[in-house]
Parts: sequence; C-alpha cells; structure tokens
Amino acid sequence: MAFAEPLVPDDQTRDTAALPLVAAPWRERTPATLPELAPGRYLALEDGGEYVVLGLGEESMRVGRSPSADLVIDDASVSRRHAVLVWRDARTVILDDRSRNGIVVNGARVQDAALADGDEIALGNVALRYLEVAGESV
Repeated sequence: MAFAEPLVPDDQTRDTAALPLVAAPWRERTPATLPELAPGRYLALEDGGEYVVLGLGEESMRVGRSPSADLVIDDASVSRRHAVLVWRDARTVILDDRSRNGIVVNGARVQDAALADGDEIALGNVALRYLEVAGESV
C-alpha cells in the first residue's frame, strides 16, 4: 500500500533538514511502501523517503511541536499544541487544540472530525494518513 500523491509539496514539509519530523520513541521506519499491519489504528507519515507508522491506543494523544506532546512533530507550521486524537464511540476523532495553522481532513479545514481508514490529515504543512486495520483490536 503506497500513498498516491504527497499531500503538500516536499519543499514545504520541514523547516530543518537535519532533524526528523517525528521524534523518538515513535520512530518505526518502514520501506517506501507500508507493510502489512496488525489489526489496529495507525497514523502514517512520509519522512525522508520512508514511512513512519505510529500505533494508536485507546487513550487520548496530544500532537504538536512541544516536547511535552505525546507525538512530537518537528515542523515550524505545527503548533506546540496542535491537535488531540481521542477514542470516542468506537471511532478515532481528531480535535484542533487551538492551533495556528489548523487541521485539514481530506481537503476541508475542521475543528474536529471522526476519522475513517485512508483519511488524509494535514497539520500545518505536515501530511499524515489515518489507517484502520479491521480485526479484534479495532
């Protein structure tokens, strides 16, 4: 499974070439195509020609540039407190955490949105893809 087109131009995705977009411990590098994934919910983003796949649990997750975020994304277009992912009514919901550049899901700017498999998410200039693999743990 590979992404069709990048969601944003390559020259707009990061402000510092030396640092990865996603900091440890979330760095699980995969080849240019996504591997078979176990049942569950994931976020995937391209970073340096490889995909970083992040498993999501059933607890909320804060996303932003701040080191205190659960998922730290090093990009100037991402706010320190950009978004929150929550598990609500058996669905993953993304909420804008008063970010400066907003959240875009499938091309539409949103304050909150229930996510479905394959949804494209933009946090500032950073493109992510929500993946949901059916199975017992979803």
